[in-house]
Amino acid sequence: MSYRFADKKCMNGIFIVIEISDLQQYLIVDAPAANEMIKNCERSINSTIRSSLFIHGSFLIFSVQAELENADAIIEAAENLLEIIGAYSEDIHEFSMMLLQRKNTGADVLEAELKQSYFSIAVDSSLLIENQIVSAARRSMHGDAVPGYQQIKLNDHLPASEYNENLKRLIDPNEVNRLMKLIVPELGIGSDCSNFVLSGGSELVIRLNLDEAVKIASGKNKSVAAVYIDCLEHETDVIMPFVRSIDRQLIPIVEEYLQGVELKTWIAGKNKLESFNSDYPEEYFFCIYCLYLKGVLKSFKQALQPPVIVFSGVRKVSDPFIRYAERILEYVESDCSPISFFINSGEDGNAFDYQMYDYFNDIRDVSCCADINAPDRAKKLNYLHSRLLYAILLTEGLFERHILDEFLVKLGFSKAEISMGINTLESGGCIIKNRFLRVIRSNKLKKVIAKISEKEEVFRVLGSFIGENIHTNVLIDYGRTAVQLAGFASEPVVGDAVFNCLTKMLDLGHSSFVLNYLSDDQNLAATLSDALELRCFLIENKKIACLEILKGIPEKPESPHDVKSSLLLLEASRYFHAMSDYQRALDYVKKVLIFLQEGEHDRLEGIAFIELGFLMLCKGKLLESSEYLNLAVEKLLGSGDSFSLMKAYLFTAVQQYLWGALDSSMDSTEKALELSCLTGFEEWQFYIEFFKCRLLFELGRYFDAEKMLSECLLRSEIYRDDSRKKIFSAWTARACVYQGKIYRGINMLLSLEEDPEVLFFLSEAYYFNGNMEKAVDSIEKAGIEDSYFTLGFMPLEHISWKNGFASIEGRILRSNKGTGVLLHNIRAMQAFLLGMTGNREYGTEILFSLTRDEKISENDPYNRFYFYLYCQLLESRKNTEMIDKLTLISKALKYLQQTSSRINNPKIRQQFMTKNYWNSRLVAEAQREKLI
Repeated sequence: MSYRFADKKCMNGIFIVIEISDLQQYLIVDAPAANEMIKNCERSINSTIRSSLFIHGSFLIFSVQAELENADAIIEAAENLLEIIGAYSEDIHEFSMMLLQRKNTGADVLEAELKQSYFSIAVDSSLLIENQIVSAARRSMHGDAVPGYQQIKLNDHLPASEYNENLKRLIDPNEVNRLMKLIVPELGIGSDCSNFVLSGGSELVIRLNLDEAVKIASGKNKSVAAVYIDCLEHETDVIMPFVRSIDRQLIPIVEEYLQGVELKTWIAGKNKLESFNSDYPEEYFFCIYCLYLKGVLKSFKQALQPPVIVFSGVRKVSDPFIRYAERILEYVESDCSPISFFINSGEDGNAFDYQMYDYFNDIRDVSCCADINAPDRAKKLNYLHSRLLYAILLTEGLFERHILDEFLVKLGFSKAEISMGINTLESGGCIIKNRFLRVIRSNKLKKVIAKISEKEEVFRVLGSFIGENIHTNVLIDYGRTAVQLAGFASEPVVGDAVFNCLTKMLDLGHSSFVLNYLSDDQNLAATLSDALELRCFLIENKKIACLEILKGIPEKPESPHDVKSSLLLLEASRYFHAMSDYQRALDYVKKVLIFLQEGEHDRLEGIAFIELGFLMLCKGKLLESSEYLNLAVEKLLGSGDSFSLMKAYLFTAVQQYLWGALDSSMDSTEKALELSCLTGFEEWQFYIEFFKCRLLFELGRYFDAEKMLSECLLRSEIYRDDSRKKIFSAWTARACVYQGKIYRGINMLLSLEEDPEVLFFLSEAYYFNGNMEKAVDSIEKAGIEDSYFTLGFMPLEHISWKNGFASIEGRILRSNKGTGVLLHNIRAMQAFLLGMTGNREYGTEILFSLTRDEKISENDPYNRFYFYLYCQLLESRKNTEMIDKLTLISKALKYLQQTSSRINNPKIRQQFMTKNYWNSRLVAEAQREKLI
């Protein structure tokens, strides 16, 4: 889903907006007639004035390009449109029209008389986007006729003062008083609930009353501030919250209360929100929006102003809306305790209240400010409909429509029965049709379902269906499936389905749930249970718990068909891998492969080849590793196991990075990233994105790295993972420093908690800035904490966010002491800085050791860096020692050329040689010494 800006060329401030209540249905049911109507409208309006059309949900919006003083032509065009649409009255049951005028386009633009239902309103031009136009139109239309209130009629263009007076007449003091008691708990109702649904009547009137209540409450309490979130439907039926405008009056407040990384992140989010374009995916937009909102709310909190959050313009309750609303509330509750209101935009109040209560009340308490009168949804359901309803209820939220249809066919329904049955259930108010089918609960529905005698049969078919489809990523919520199948695992096919569901849950990182499930379930085979439990403990980095399970593992599988033992032995291999006991890990994984190759187990073979390939990587055998990882990709491509295929591509990318084939590594990373995005493996997606940033950094593309790291930082704000956030912040700062934005980078690093990686980056920044004293001070503090660098138990299942090197080079390149490349980088920089500030003998001694006695591996991508720093310390030596300097430059150059020769893409090779800061200086040094 994306938001599309209207064409800026046609944004001169006049819009003709037509709302056709069933436009989307009309476009589906009778597309030729609907398209004919729209084309006739376009022809008609363009014969009078120039305009551009864009369609948004049920709205046709014509952006008028006429001269501002040509109001008569605008009115004529609008009247012609009414006649054209009126000719389709048999198909279109309800439509209305209005004119919107943007502010600051001239005081007397529409001098002509506005007819009948036309309504003129000023729209803020700071963020003139389709959504705002639609939101303004919707509020205006619903406010045009309000029972019990004076109807607003505009026969002439009203000045702002008179328009505001008309709006004030709609405010009901009694309603304002009632709302104020909800906003300020000490005034009133004694309810613990902080979430309220407002419906029944015009959204415009509800908002006016709520605005007044907030205003009065703020005057009494001096502690209330309202944040409005417009919830607007899109053509794809996804509801997204959208900030109506960036309130520029808030910016000084936010800048006053936020500092360092928080302020930078908020400003980045605000800027992206202001310049939003259609290339951004829905999730990214939502994360940016939440970031903006968090900054505002945190500022309110520090200014002692806890806010009221108002979700307005909610036309219907749906899965996406509930998901976004819940995540917003969950996100902000740590910063303040907001009171939230959900405003229905004019649909049937009781139905809206019931749906809101039904969907949302499982998550948090919701008070519907009206009586809930649920319709009798269970009336006139025959047994076929009841059975269909039960199947939909059982799989609710699991399958998208086309997959659900496949499952229902497996249950014995014909395609005609499915289509007619679903339509009957929808028209009877039993379900809501969306991307997923949603069942509306009621007591009578429970009674109907209780009479169904085939529940176990439905479960059995579901288990079989899941078992067949688990690796094709048709399931959305694996945990729910596993819970639903609990108690039916005695049947082998269903037991396998449970195992597959739990395996998928572990792919997504839900180890706690799986452990809880295993402690309650007695039916899952002991070997499978042990394999799952061992994997859980590896994910959670629990070495001792792993040892307990390993005591009883078999030496080898009993036969080629003994998949259960093979899985357990694979997990055992992963354990010894984590312990750096590579030989025992190899023994186990080779046993598994020998047995699996005799049967037809491509997916499991692929997983075993991943383990074998990564073990070869750790042993420094990069070419052998490449062969095994290629075999893994080959085996997994047809299996549908996206998680394992993602890992195969990722570890291939890591192998190619260490080998020096950076262009190939980038290609493999993109493939892994695409799979992680499609399948929702959040933790791994962050890891792959960070690895891509590291590749960009190696290529000297520091701006691109900063941009991507900033986006990772924005998203990590949502998930509140401090370890990830710290790494993204530190590397963002480092990217700034390498671009020359040194003060900005230093300020970001100083706002972070000190650790060796942050101090290392600070020393680089101070060195580039010429402040050698602070550079030395930072680097000396960075190398003090020895325990930080001992990586110890490192399961491949567990992504370490200890620092930016830990889960990439840190897994593979270790010295005899168990330390990795980060400590070597720190010691190299420390030696260089000490040597440059007078202690040359000590500096050269350390660098001599790092490049010879303590050398990690020939595959260390920083070998050229160590040799380059070493030779820099010898620059001021006498000519008799220049041979040593030339030798060091030659060695550094050898490592650089070795890597560049493995980059096939000439453009990327050029970037690596000339854009990377240290590489470009090494090349310049070699040219001075006439080595190239």
